[in-house]
Amino acid sequence: MQKIKIRSFDPGKHQDTFAMMEFLVDMQSQSVTVTGAFGWNDDNYTKAEKDIAIIHSKDPADFYVCEQNNTGTHVIDSLQYVHHIPVTGINTGRTTNERTKKKGKTMDKEDIIKTVKALKKAGKLKMVKTKSAGLKLFVNQLNSFIKKMTPGGKITYAAAGTGHDDFVMAFLIGMHYILHNFIKNAIKHTSTSINKRKDLFEDHVGSGIPSGSKLIGKNIIYPSNGTFR
Repeated sequence: MQKIKIRSFDPGKHQDTFAMMEFLVDMQSQSVTVTGAFGWNDDNYTKAEKDIAIIHSKDPADFYVCEQNNTGTHVIDSLQYVHHIPVTGINTGRTTNERTKKKGKTMDKEDIIKTVKALKKAGKLKMVKTKSAGLKLFVNQLNSFIKKMTPGGKITYAAAGTGHDDFVMAFLIGMHYILHNFIKNAIKHTSTSINKRKDLFEDHVGSGIPSGSKLIGKNIIYPSNGTFR
C-alpha cells in the first residue's frame, strides 16, 4: 500500500459545528498531503453521520479517526454500529494517563502542533493547490488558532474570541493518528528542528511570498496572531 487515505472528524462539543479533514499519506516518501475538508453547521449530527456514510460508500478511506469528546463518543458509536464504519477515537483531555498517551490514544495539543510545524518545515506536509470551500475555511481557522492561558495557569490552544476551531482540531487529530501509525520516523527526524514562529503553510524556497503569509490561488493572505505563525 503506497498511499493511504485518512479522514478525521471533530464533532463540536456544543453540537453546533462538525468538521472532517482528509489526508493522503505517501508511504514511500513518508509525506502527508491535506486533500480535503468538509463541514456541517447543524446541531443534528445524525445528518453528518449519514453524509459520512454516503461518502464512505462512494469513496472509502483506509482509516477514520474522531475526537472522543462528550459528543464524539456518540458519533463514533453511530458510525461503527449503525453505519459499519470503523473509527478510532482520540482523547484530547488532560485527565488521561501517560500509558494511553504513549499508545497514541491521547493527543497533546502542544506536542502535535510543534511536530506538525517541524514536519512542514522538512517539506513532508503539503496542501493541495486547488482549495475547496472547506479547505479555505480550514486555512482561515488556522490563522485564528492561538495559544491561551487558563485561569488555573495551564496553556491550551483554541480559536480566538468566539470563533470556531473544528477544522483545525480535526486536522490535528488526523495528523496525530498519522504520525503515530504511519510516519513515526518523521517525528524523530523533525522534532529536534522546530522553528516556533514559522507559519504552518509558509513557503520555504524563496518564492517571494512574505514570511507567515498564505498563497491562496493568486492571492496572498496575511495572517493574524495565530498559533501557526
